Amino acid sequence: MLLWGRTLSFNEVLIGVGLGVTTTVIATGITFYIKDYLKERTKFRKFKEKLSQIAGKNAEVLIPIFGLVKIIEINKQGIIVENQLCKTFIPMEKVMQTEVSLPVKNYDELRKELAVKTMKESLDLMLPPLMDKMKEVFVKEFLDNKSELNAVVALQVKSALQDERRERIPTFKEIIDQAEKNDKKKK
Repeated sequence: MLLWGRTLSFNEVLIGVGLGVTTTVIATGITFYIKDYLKERTKFRKFKEKLSQIAGKNAEVLIPIFGLVKIIEINKQGIIVENQLCKTFIPMEKVMQTEVSLPVKNYDELRKELAVKTMKESLDLMLPPLMDKMKEVFVKEFLDNKSELNAVVALQVKSALQDERRERIPTFKEIIDQAEKNDKKKK
């Protein structure tokens, strides 16, 4: 091979080709590294902007899985949040897919009021059918002469009658009959 008026040896050509290949490989690696670096940097910038729109470092936010938490650190991998129970790392990809809300000033008070209201509504829906069923079970148990509940009540009634001989105490059956008569009159 002839270069600048001189003939190159096989070793010189081999070194030239090796240098060219090595340069290409290194340049390609550096290009991909820079591209990946810029892509990650852009991704982190978008992540930080999204988080800053809602709240920044040391802000208390609502995250559905964890509840009310305080952001204690924001980095390229994600965020670190803390609540009364634990300190948790949430990866950036997970934060980008999760709803993050800023709570109102009296959030705890409103949350407790809502819980009380929900509990009252649940009890109001459950108690009437439950009480009716319990009444039915008690009546069946008391009217059954072989049940343990009837025996216990009968023993207590008998001992009460012995203690208060002067005053007549109605039997349980009489009380239930009277209550049913009163219910029929009300209807």
